[in-house]
Amino acid sequence: MAVDFDALCRDPIYRVLSTTATYAPVTGPTETIDVIDQTRGEVLHQGSADGVSVTAPTVHVKAGVVDDPAQGGTITINGVTYTIEGSQPIPGPGGEASGEIMLILAKT
Repeated sequence: MAVDFDALCRDPIYRVLSTTATYAPVTGPTETIDVIDQTRGEVLHQGSADGVSVTAPTVHVKAGVVDDPAQGGTITINGVTYTIEGSQPIPGPGGEASGEIMLILAKT
């Protein structure tokens, strides 16, 4: 029997912890999405040999909510606008399609 990870875990987490944000892609319409707000800063590890890490504001969105988040788009959360600097998949138990996308942000 297959376990529906989204129904059992991710959906309840987003119902309790998510906040509404406005996503404005570089091209295309603006949309309202639910995000897990990590704009206070999340440690990002860069490279494996030197162990370099930085702290940057991020948000997490469910995979498939934001199609191909392009660098230069914006996210507005609680009246503060951030520019998308990059993204990183966070695979779920079923792979990338069932996981999340971490959007790496810079305050505008």
